[in-house]
Amino acid sequence: MNLDFTNARPKATRDITATEIEGEIVAYSPKPGKGYHLNDSAAWLWKHCDGRHGVDELAAQMRQEFDCAGADVSSDVIKTLQELLASGLIEIEPSPGADA
Repeated sequence: MNLDFTNARPKATRDITATEIEGEIVAYSPKPGKGYHLNDSAAWLWKHCDGRHGVDELAAQMRQEFDCAGADVSSDVIKTLQELLASGLIEIEPSPGADA
């Protein structure tokens, strides 16, 4: 699934049940009826998908949080968001003012 995340504001899906264990998350999505294991970076990203932050902002925050100065975090963030979207753990909301 290749979506344009330029104006995206990812938001965690409401009906997800999640438990955090040592920085990682085990999440259950009732729509596909599946459970998912998120490693520490994917868990951090999922927890910050609140519909208020764009992809560039999330990547900048993640770069700082995980001390990844100089790394191309944006492509990893987009890849992870695509996986979270495909598994039903997030929804994508367009940025205010973006063409729908």
